[in-house]
Amino acid sequence: MNLTPGPRRAFSLIEVILGSLILAVVFYAIITFLRQGSRMEDQMSTLLGFQSDAQRALSNFLQDLQEGITVVQPPPGHTLPHAVVRDKLNRLAFYSLVPAGRPGEYRLRRDLASPQNVDTKILLGGLTRVTFTALSDSALQIHLTLGSGDRRYSFHTQVRLRNRDVVDVQ
Repeated sequence: MNLTPGPRRAFSLIEVILGSLILAVVFYAIITFLRQGSRMEDQMSTLLGFQSDAQRALSNFLQDLQEGITVVQPPPGHTLPHAVVRDKLNRLAFYSLVPAGRPGEYRLRRDLASPQNVDTKILLGGLTRVTFTALSDSALQIHLTLGSGDRRYSFHTQVRLRNRDVVDVQ
């Protein structure tokens, strides 16, 4: 009898089972990694969409605010949760928070009062906080927070009223 091993022609059952087990673990790790990446991509696209919508709405709000001439409230150096601005047509624009559908969520509303009527418009939704600080009678500092749950977007800027120069020249 020949006891010296010859060339092996096949894998043993144990080698096939171990190879399959190792391959299954590697495939499981790859699939888990791809799922996590897909989940993170969905979260990032949602967050970027939220920030994009917020920036667009904020831009419209700031353009609307810059049309004013004089900050009536808050007084210079003070901070309030609302602001009153007089525009070039001598109308008063009152910016304030109003409750939205969910608890702790608000909308930014502008009431534009003229001698004839009051025009109300919702400028921004999904707010949790807003403050207006008057730096002077022609400049406001605004701090607001958008979002709900664990998603928050904080915004802080200073706005100079553009039409102030129109009044100063006349």
